[in-house]
Amino acid sequence: MSFDLNAKLFRMAQIKKEKPAYRSLIDFYEKIYIEKDWCSKSLKLHFSGSDENYIHLKIKRGFPILDKNAVQFNVEALEGFFHKLLLLSQKKSPDTATKLAKYIQQGNLDFRKTIIELWNGRLNISNYEKEEIGDLSLLSFLLIECIKPVYEYLSQKLKRFIKEEPWKWGYCPICGENPPIAEISTGKSGKILFCIQCGTDWHFPLLRCPFCGYEEEEGIKCFYVENEKQYRIEVCKSCKKYIKVIDVQVIGFKVPLDVENIVTLHLDILAQKKGYRRGGAFHLII
Repeated sequence: MSFDLNAKLFRMAQIKKEKPAYRSLIDFYEKIYIEKDWCSKSLKLHFSGSDENYIHLKIKRGFPILDKNAVQFNVEALEGFFHKLLLLSQKKSPDTATKLAKYIQQGNLDFRKTIIELWNGRLNISNYEKEEIGDLSLLSFLLIECIKPVYEYLSQKLKRFIKEEPWKWGYCPICGENPPIAEISTGKSGKILFCIQCGTDWHFPLLRCPFCGYEEEEGIKCFYVENEKQYRIEVCKSCKKYIKVIDVQVIGFKVPLDVENIVTLHLDILAQKKGYRRGGAFHLII
């Protein structure tokens, strides 16, 4: 289920009242969502598509259907978005972001080359000098965040194929990313996995691990936080990875899972303290 900007901002306002400890973080991501919406509207993207029979064949064989070679986008809009994200980061964490800003202002980052390398899966952040940049995780976050409008646009174009041809795997059918969060409803036989990179969701068996495929009633263990029955952590006894799960029946209505992913960071901390590894992508900065 897709949510527009207003629906996401409304949910964020709700959570700020329910969880004051998350207020500062949500304020930061509200601004990111607003800037991303602007970028999406100004993004010029050409997608030549693919042969539909070939797409159906890829789905049957378990290959993500996005063909990156068929996509052309204007880097200028993404670069503008990147610099706005950097400015927001400087306001939120000036000590961390200022060093990166100076590095970029000195002309040390070729944005076009870097974003194309990221898009094609060839970017290695560890190749950058930490002493010069500072926090490499911040640079990684900004780059990943600024390319999301491209992924989200393509997801909207391609997700109809997933409805026509059921997807059986735990990684995203569009872009191949692993999901960090899922949704369940009481009485349903399965769960809905959510890709934080492109915004695609898809149905998946309730008791199957999306990361290793292990499926057994006693193979999935759940952890809850006191007074938060709407949230839980599902961990796999086989691969020792976890996924965060939202029970929309407890909340009472559908919620944007990318927002819920932000406001459940305490679940990530709990799971990792218990020795479990993150199964899905993180794509967050605290």
